[in-house]
Amino acid sequence: MTFSLPEARWAGTNSDCPVVTDCEEDMADVHQPTFLISTHGPLDGIIASPSAELAYFDQVRGRAALGIIATSEGAAADHSSVQDAANGGHPGGELGYATAWLEFTLRGNRRAASVFTGSHPELSANPDWPGSRVKS
Repeated sequence: MTFSLPEARWAGTNSDCPVVTDCEEDMADVHQPTFLISTHGPLDGIIASPSAELAYFDQVRGRAALGIIATSEGAAADHSSVQDAANGGHPGGELGYATAWLEFTLRGNRRAASVFTGSHPELSANPDWPGSRVKS
């Protein structure tokens, strides 16, 4: 699960990595269930735009979900919204689907699965999460 991955042009290789290729991102190498969470925040067009998250989502070869949240706890969602409210965040809107993803993928919770599976997954239909999608 990720929260607002930066666009590839901002993501450099970690210079401390013993094997450089082990520290490079390539979402096509991801074969585990993946939930990418993005926002429509004012700075996200520069740092972590929904289109960048969509590009990452398209590269994942296995089960994946892309959640693009518009507002969280009544405020415009931004890439830093997920941080603790004591530090200026408003994560409540993001945490419900994050929890559902974990319940679905780790525990097989059928109710949580309905958020991401079926012909009309809840995530894709939620008007506060425009542009969201899933694939199996």
